[in-house]
Formats: sequence, C-alpha cells, structure tokens
Amino acid sequence: MKRFLSLPIRIQLATLALLLALPTIGIIIYSGLDQRQDALNTATKNIQELANNIGLAQDQFLNSTQQLLETVARLDRVKSRDRAKVSQLLSEISQRNPQIRHLALADTSGKIWAAATPPLNDNESIADQRQFVNALSTGRLSSGEYRPATEDRDFALDFALPIKDKSGSITWVFNFAVDLGNFRKILLNTGLPAATSYIILDHRGTILFSGREPKLVGKTDKKEYFAQMQGTEGIGSFRGVAHDGLERLIVFRKQRLEHEETPYMYIRTGIPYGDAVAEANSALVRDIVLLTPFLIVSFMVVLYLGRRSIVDRVTTLKNTVDTMAQGNLDVRVADHVAGGELGELGRAFDTMARKLEERERERQAAQDGLVVKQLQLEGLNATLEQRVAEEVEKNNRKERIMYQQARQASMGEMINFIGHQWSQPLTTIGLRFQYLQQAYHDKELTPEIFDREVEACLDKLDYLADTITDFRNFFRPERTPYQFSLDKAIERSVIFVQSYFAQNAIDLRFVNHAPDILVNGYPNEFSHALLNILYNSRDVLLDRAVAHPSVEICCRQEGDMAVITVKDNGGGVRAGDIDRIFELYFTSKDKGKGTGIGLYMSKMIVEKNMGGNIAVRNTPEGAEFIIKLPAERSIPGDGKEPGKQPMSS
Repeated sequence: MKRFLSLPIRIQLATLALLLALPTIGIIIYSGLDQRQDALNTATKNIQELANNIGLAQDQFLNSTQQLLETVARLDRVKSRDRAKVSQLLSEISQRNPQIRHLALADTSGKIWAAATPPLNDNESIADQRQFVNALSTGRLSSGEYRPATEDRDFALDFALPIKDKSGSITWVFNFAVDLGNFRKILLNTGLPAATSYIILDHRGTILFSGREPKLVGKTDKKEYFAQMQGTEGIGSFRGVAHDGLERLIVFRKQRLEHEETPYMYIRTGIPYGDAVAEANSALVRDIVLLTPFLIVSFMVVLYLGRRSIVDRVTTLKNTVDTMAQGNLDVRVADHVAGGELGELGRAFDTMARKLEERERERQAAQDGLVVKQLQLEGLNATLEQRVAEEVEKNNRKERIMYQQARQASMGEMINFIGHQWSQPLTTIGLRFQYLQQAYHDKELTPEIFDREVEACLDKLDYLADTITDFRNFFRPERTPYQFSLDKAIERSVIFVQSYFAQNAIDLRFVNHAPDILVNGYPNEFSHALLNILYNSRDVLLDRAVAHPSVEICCRQEGDMAVITVKDNGGGVRAGDIDRIFELYFTSKDKGKGTGIGLYMSKMIVEKNMGGNIAVRNTPEGAEFIIKLPAERSIPGDGKEPGKQPMSS
C-alpha cells in the first residue's frame, strides 16, 4: 500500500480506472468460462449418448440374434440334423443378416456339423474356444475372442448360444461372429462434428474398430487409458491426447453380458477439445472485442477528469509550497483551488502560511536575542576554563588532604599495632637481662649462658628493627604501578595486625593462599585498602561483643580476575547502610568514633587506582567484602617458600 501511495497521482488514477473496469471484465470472462464449461458438458453428453447408442444397438442385435437362432433350432430340418439342409438354412440367414458372420452349429463335443460358409472341414472343432467353453458351463449366450479382419470384412467378435431340449440338457451350440463395421451408420446419423471418433476394443484392450483411424485396428490401446477404463464401473469420462495427437474429451462404456463378470467389449467415443469449446471461445473473444472500445473511452474520460479536478489543482498547491520554501510567505492559494476537499486543503495552506509568517517574525526576534546571549556566553567561556581548572585543583587538594588524613589515621592504628607487637619482645629482653644479673650475683654465669642469652636478645632486637623497616616501607609513597604478588601483599597486611587481633581474641585467618597470582598496581595502597576493611571488621566485632569473633581472608583466581574475600562473623551490615557503606564521610558508628573515610579510600584505591571492583554483601554469619582485580600472568611454580604455612592468629 505504501508503494502504491508513493506513485504519481496520474498513475494512481489510471490504476483506479483499471480497477473499476475489472469487475466488468471479470463478469465477461466468467460468463465466457461458464459458456465454455456448458459447451464441454454438452459435448460430453453428446459423445456419451453416442457410446450408449452403440452399446444399445449391440445389445439389441444380440437379443434379436438369440431369438432368431432359438427359433431356428425348433425347425424340423434342424432337428433332423440334415447337414446339407441346415447348412443351406444357415447360409440364407447370413445373407439376410450381413452383420452375422461364421454362423455354424456344433455338437456338445465342439465338432461343427453344419455351417453357413462352405466348404466345411469334417474335423473342424470349436471345443477349445472361449465362447464355446463358457456357453457349455453357463448354459447361456457367451462371448469369445475377436476374429481378424479380411480384405472385405471388418473385425468380428465370436459368440456361442447353447440350445437345450425339454429336459434342459444342451443338445447343440450355435456359434456366430458379429461384424463390428455395421456401427459406422450410427456415427453418420449423430450430427456430431466430423472429427468425432469412436473405438471398439475387446476385453484385452485390442482395438477392433476405429471410426476415424482404421490404421489403429488390430493394435493395442494405450496402457494408461485402458487401465483407467478397467478401474471404472459402468460409464466414465476423462480428458487426454488420443492416438491422432488431438486433445479430446473421451467417454467410455463397458459392454458385458448379463451373467459375465468381465466386459467382452469396450466402447470409447471422443470429440476434440478445441471443437467442443470453439463456439464458446468465439463468443468470449467477441464480447471482449465489443467491450474494449468502451473501456478505452471510459479510461480516457477518467484520466481527463482526474487531471482537471485533482492533478492540476495538486500541481498548483505544489508550486505554492515551492514558493513558500523559497521564503515568500505572502503567497496564497485558496482562490486557485476553491471547492471540495482540495479547496479545504488550500485554505489550510493559507492558514499555515500566515502562521509561518508570524513564527518567522518571532524566530527573527528570538535570533536577535540569541545573538545577545551568544555574546554573553562567549564572555563567560573566556573565564570558564580558568574556573574549571581552579575547581579541579581544589578537588585534587581536597582529595590529597583526605587521603593524607586517612594515611595519618592508618598510621595511628599502625603505631598502636607496633606497640602491641613490641610489648612482648621488650618484656622478653628485660626478663633475660634480669636472668643474667641474677646468675652473675649467684656466681652461676658461665660463658655459654652469657652467649645464649645475648644471642636471644639480639634476635628480638632484629625482630623490632624489621618491624620498623616494614612500617617505614608501608608508608613510603609509590610513583608508578608495577607487578606484585597478591599473596605476599596480603601476608604483609596480616602481619601488621595479627598481634593486635590476637590480643583482642579475634581469630584472623588467611586460609586460601594463591602465591602464583600477580596483579599490576600499588602494593602499599592495596595493603592500605585491605587494612581499612580489617579495621572495619575489628570495630564491628568489638562493638557488638561477638562471642567467638573471627575474620577469614581468601584469595583465588576466577578467569582473568583475582578475587580477594574478607568475611567476618559480626552479624553483617544493616539493610539501610549496605548501599551507602562506600560513600565519603558515611559511617554507621557512634558520633566521634568514625570518620567515614576508610572504606571510601579502599574503594578509590581498588577501582580508580588499580582498575578493579569492590563490593560488600551479607552472609548468614556476617559481612563479606569482595575485591576483584585484573590478574596478570602466573608466577612459575607454586611461588611458595619452603615450609611456608597458612597464617593464623
């Protein structure tokens, strides 16, 4: 439909005119086809009547012949079995009835003892012929095979008629043949077209007689045609190409004796299909020829009226629109296309033109105001870049201050942890010095005891020095990212806090080491982010006084991502806080106990500085923080130091 509407109006009008003419054309064609079908029905009826006439003539001839021969059998000269007199009588009957051929009398053994056609062979017998055998078995008139044609005679069909005595026993059998050429007279009297044909076939499909093509006599019929006739009861019809190559309407009839199951003869009539519908086709062509001038005139009238009433007026509207498109909004069109729907469209165009003219004035005024605003905007843009730079610097400064505050807070925590880590080694050193002093006073100090105690004190001093070194390295700024072992960074963070966690009875475990995972980034910042999460878990566990507090760290690789999880059993994050827990300055702790910076800094480090992702969810026991970082290549081997065990406190 869209494609049709996109065509020019002239073509649409022509198409509509053709559509209006289609019903008339359709009626004429339908009428012609109906006449053709009537002609076909009439032709089929005529050739069916021809086949019926031939069949009825055959039945009447056999009935009259049977009555004649039964009458002859009752004559005294036949009962006397005088061969010469009976042969003479049979010859007279054949001469008076030319359609009867080969008339003869045989005894029940099949031996012929009288015949219409001399000379007679004394040993001539029909005992093995089909018609004789069937006549003896049924006691009724029976059909046989065909007799070939001669120079002056057509094909004939054999029949046998048994003659019975008063007791019902067969005494002798009349044998005779029916000449099929006599059916020519029936065709001449029908008045059908000259090309009408009929064919007579025996029960095996051999053509015995052809009304139009004598050369077919003695040949076998087309297998498909004969099979179709065999498969149809009584009378049937079909359409096909006959032996002469013409397409014909064909009607066939089966001819059988009353007591015989199979037909002894098939009668097939046909008429050329072209002859049958010739008159109907001529009438259809005549009607179309008569209608064509009227259709042409109607078509031209529709086109003329359409051009004057629609096309020309639409063209005027188009030209008006083109003029308006060039900027001339003063043009008007209603006076040129007055009347009807197009007149209404013209008035609508004029209304549109007036409104466009008003809007053009408004647009011009708005454009003048826009120029003023543009000048003001240019002045604003001149200082915008500087103000943006100032705001960015202000935000960066604020972020550095906030990061510094977070590091200072973390440093305070770390100093507190170092204090806890140093208390035990310092106590041990003091006790060993007291032991040396007591041994010295008791005169029990030996060189071996002195060396052993001094070595133990030196080990503790080395441990204290290492702690200071780790603390100094942890807060050393990192300029550029580099690959580092995720497992070692986690272990270092755990070492910082394990003593403090143990002192507060918090079970801190690093349960799933992954020494072969490398990530790219800042190891100190990652440790800082992890420590913030551990601080958060510690505060929750202590504030809520959990009975058996624990924190579990796990590290694994999923595809191309390294996954670190930190789980505690502190009861989880409150439902109203879980979506805001990483927001800046958000804290769920009491006033004065939390800054709201730690988890925010962890999110910035993981997502902004290391290209990862951090999230939190509640588990049945508590909260679980999930950190995902892009994994680099794996470290060859297992990456573990010999004898290294999972850390726990």
